[in-house]
This record gives sequence, C-alpha cells and structure tokens, in this order.
Amino acid sequence: MSHFSAQIAQLPQRTRLMMLIMAAEARGDLRHQMRAAERLGVGVADLGEAETARLVQTIDGVLAFRHPLIASASYQNAPLAQRMAVHEALADVAEDPDCRARHLVALMPDPDAGIADELAEAGERARACAAYGAAARLYEHAARVSTAERQRASRLATAATMALTAGRFALADRLAAQAERRPVEPADRAVLARVRAAILVDDNDLRGAARHLLDEAERTTAEAAPALLLAAARHGWLARDASLVRAATARLTALGRAETLAQGLVELCDGDYARALPTLTESLRKHLASLSEAVEDDHLDSVRPLAAITAFATGDDAAALVLASAEVSRCRDAGLIGELPQALESLSRVQAVQGRHREARAAIAECREIAGDTGQLHRLTGLYGVEARLAAVEGDEELCRRLVEEAPRGSLDGIEGALVLLDLGLGRYSSALERVVPPPHGPEQVTWLCTSVAADQVEAAVRLGTPEAVETHMLSLDAWALTAAKPWVRAVAARCRALFSGREEDYTTALRLHAEGDRPFERARTELLYGEWLRRCRRRGEARDPLRSALAAFDRLHADPWAHRARAELELTGETVIAAQATARKPADRLTPQELQVVRLAADGDSSRRIAAQLFLSPRTVEHHLYKAYPKLGVGSRRELAGLDLT
Repeated sequence: MSHFSAQIAQLPQRTRLMMLIMAAEARGDLRHQMRAAERLGVGVADLGEAETARLVQTIDGVLAFRHPLIASASYQNAPLAQRMAVHEALADVAEDPDCRARHLVALMPDPDAGIADELAEAGERARACAAYGAAARLYEHAARVSTAERQRASRLATAATMALTAGRFALADRLAAQAERRPVEPADRAVLARVRAAILVDDNDLRGAARHLLDEAERTTAEAAPALLLAAARHGWLARDASLVRAATARLTALGRAETLAQGLVELCDGDYARALPTLTESLRKHLASLSEAVEDDHLDSVRPLAAITAFATGDDAAALVLASAEVSRCRDAGLIGELPQALESLSRVQAVQGRHREARAAIAECREIAGDTGQLHRLTGLYGVEARLAAVEGDEELCRRLVEEAPRGSLDGIEGALVLLDLGLGRYSSALERVVPPPHGPEQVTWLCTSVAADQVEAAVRLGTPEAVETHMLSLDAWALTAAKPWVRAVAARCRALFSGREEDYTTALRLHAEGDRPFERARTELLYGEWLRRCRRRGEARDPLRSALAAFDRLHADPWAHRARAELELTGETVIAAQATARKPADRLTPQELQVVRLAADGDSSRRIAAQLFLSPRTVEHHLYKAYPKLGVGSRRELAGLDLT
C-alpha cells in the first residue's frame, strides 16, 4: 500500500479529496458521491490526474478504484478532520436512512440525542431484516452518542442481545459488561440477565446460568420475571439440579404465574409420575395447538423451549419432534444463528431415538459447523451423548468410547446410557449391568427411563440369570409406563415383563403397542427377543416372521451387532439369510450429512439461494454440494431428485 500512498501524495489536493469521497462512500454509488462532492466544492473533473495515473478507472459506466488497496490508501492517509467532513457530507446528502446512519457512525460525534436516535432507528431496521450483527453495532454507536446514562445502558443492552442473536458471544459479553456499569432500568435488567445467562451456558455453566436468572428475577419487573424463571427452570433441568427447578417453580407460583410445565418437571424430579405425566401430556397438547394455530404470544415464546425439553423428558417423541422442528424452522426463518445450534441439538436427540439416524447426523453436522464458526463451543457438549448413542446402536465401539472420553465434563444426556447399550449389543452383560447401580434420582432418572437405559439393564440382568438385581429397575419402568400413556414406553415395559415372566402374552402385548409407537430400534429388539423365545419353545416356523422383521429393521439402522444376532437366530430356525446379508444401502447413505440436507431441500423445489439462506451457506457452496451429490445418487439434475428415496 505504501507504493499507492506515494502516488496519491503527488496528486493535487482537489483530486485527493475526490478520491477520499469515493473511498468513504465505498459502495460505488456515483450519484451519491457526486452530490457529496458538490457540497464539498469538487467534481468528477478533478479525477483527471488520478485516471491518468491509472489509480481510478471507469468500467461499464461505473467509476472505481483500480485496486482495493488504492481505496484504503486514499482513506487512511487523509487527515481525520477531512475524513469527518467527507462523512458528514455523505450523511447529509444520503437518501437511504441506513446509509446516512453508516456515515454518522464514522463521524464519531460528541453526544447528540438526535444522531443517537437516528442510529437506534437504523439498528431497529437492521433487526427487522435479521441483520443482527449490524444491528448490534448500530445500537452500540447509538449508546455511545446518547446523552442520558439510562438510555445508554438500555441501548447497550439491546446491542448485547443483537450480538448474542448473531452468535457473537464475545461482543455480547463486552456490551453487557458496559451496560452493567451504568444505571440500568429494571426492564433492561431482564434483557441483560438473559444475555449473561447465555454467556454462562457458553462456558458450560448451566447451574451458574440458572442461579443468575433466579437472582435477576428478584430485581426486574413483575412482567419480565416469569420469562427469566422459566429459563432458570430449563437450565436447572439440563444441569440435572432438581433444587434449581424447584426454586424457579416456587417463585413462579409466588408471583401468581404458576406454569404447569415447570411444576410437572418438579414432580418428575420427585418421581411422582402419577401426578406429573398426565398433566404434562395435556399441557404439551395445548402448546402443540398454539403452534398449529400460529399463535403469537410472548409468554408462549418463553415456555416453548421448556415444552421441547418436557416432551423429550416424558417420552412424547411425536411432540418433541414437532416442537424441535418448529424451533429449528423459527431460527432459520428469522436468521437466529446464535440460537440455531441449541435447536439443532434438541432435534438431533429426538431423531436419534426415533431411528432417524441420517437426519440426526445431518443436524449434528450443521450444529458443529455453526457452533464452530460462531465460537459457541458449549453447543457441542450435548452432541457427544447423541453421537455416542448412534455409535452404540451401530456397534462402533472405537467411536463410542472416543466420544465418551472426549465429552466435556457435564455433557448432557446419554453418555453413560450409550456405554450400557454398546455393552448390551456386544454381549457384555456384566459390564452393561454395572454401569448405573442403583438407579439415579431426579432429572437423571427421567433420562435413564426415557432413553431406555433401565430396559437395557433389565435385559442384561436376565441374560446373566440374575433378574433379582434389577427388580427396582422393573418397578421404576412399570410406574413410568402406567402413567406415561406413550405406546413405546408401555411396549418396552411389557418386553421387560416378558423377560421376567417368560409369558407369550407379554411379548405380543409389547409388539401390539410398538405398532402404535415410533421407535423402530426398540420394536426390532422386542421382535428379536420374541423370535428367540419362540425358537427356544421349538416353534421355529413362527419365530421366522418376527426375526425377519427385526433383521430388516437392524439393517436399515446399520445396527450391525443386533443384525448379526437376528441373522444367527434366523439361521437356527433353518432359514437361509444370504439375501438379508446383502441388504442394499439407500441412495441417501452415500451422501455426507450436509449433502443430504442440501439435496432434500433441492428435491422440495427450493432454489440454491433459499437453501443457502436456510443453512447459512453461500449459494456457491450449495451448488458445490449438489455437484458432488448428483454422481453419488446417479442423477444429473434437480428434476431427477424428486423421484429418489431420501429418507
């Protein structure tokens, strides 16, 4: 750049000023540049010597610098007073209010209420366009030139929220700290509390986030406190700290804003399933109705994240999938890149237990990419349990154990359960049984039940010939199934009773209930156990149907250890299973997780630009993924995607 600086220094003052106007305007809007130039007493004729020196040029009627470094040299070498004068002129003649705001920011004026209001209005327009990073900067500058300290604090709080929404946690932290050093209105305390809690979660301190929200709920307004307390209950549950869930719920009740979901989580912590599960089921039904009716309500927006957690905790897979999918869609549509990783993690968890392994891996891959790009490393912790479960189902011991070892301390849901399932699938029954004894309490017990860890240990104990070791497990499962009213829960409990009793009616009851549920892996396990039982009863012909069905499901899920067992049982009935061994992979299996996401959206008719907006990619990257996917799928265009099985 020094070479260009030396050239520019040799030019007449009027030429340098005209080049400064071009550099400061930065968008190549010749009309805007000329209006500012007229105000400053120069014009296009003054660029003659710059054109002769080949510093500026005209291309297709557009006046531009020959190289970007020339623009940088023109701007940086100009005196500060002259740069400010140019930005002032550009602001005065700007027709676009957001363009005017950009030049007002560059002026860095002394406190000025009028300019501060303009910048805040520009920030609000940026927020409305989902340009949250730009909105954060505009609100930050508005705060800087505001004349009232409380208004500065309020605008800094808004700026911190916008930075958080954009996934810029370090900036949000800095802006929140600046706001907290000023007198803050109670309503703004709630805004800052949510920012600070998110930053604590970013540090993997869920308990700290819940405690901070509980404390700040005492200092904010009665209208803002319930949202903070609902968030505190959610973080307390995810931290597996029942005391925090109870504290948040008690304060909601004291405010006269008792929330059924929060109270139900407390009852789950206490093991009072008979009270909790029916009430929570009805509450979730109402929340699902509010989604289908597109109800807009600030309270519902605060409750929905808690509803998604509750749906999974109660084993309501259908509700969990709808709520998690809706949250992902909301984040995509609104450009909420800071919130999207959490939504994707929740979606991947329910997809994994529903046997939607490819979809879960696609959600995990996107979550990892966005979290890595935005520095949200905490968003990766909960994924370890989901990925470990997938590896356990598929019998990938090396990957499963590596994930367990790499998982940060405090990772959520599924790590220990994944190891139990891995051991069970590989026939290591003693190891599977020893991992969670006695059964855990509070939120951990709910996870232990709804991810089928209890059922896994019941099977291990029965195979070891020590069913008495898991009688408490069976009691917990029966209590859960009696009140859960979820077909898959009742089916798993019936399967476990069949292992204890050896009665055929328990197996057939389990299979009938599985037909109403949506956990194919659990259904295939029941079919495998029933087929084994029938073969041992010398009913080899009857055993083949459930065993064939189990083998087909295990093959679809790539659950190799379980498929091996089903295949061996079929062979013992006298059936040849060569065809089953050669089960073909689906076309979608050939794609990477991100290729699969892109191809599915393209198959639905979305343009590359729209796909890029939804997945926070560039259109060029979308086209690249399609280019790589077509040969794998054996197609040559988008039109051919519609006829493929991409499940």
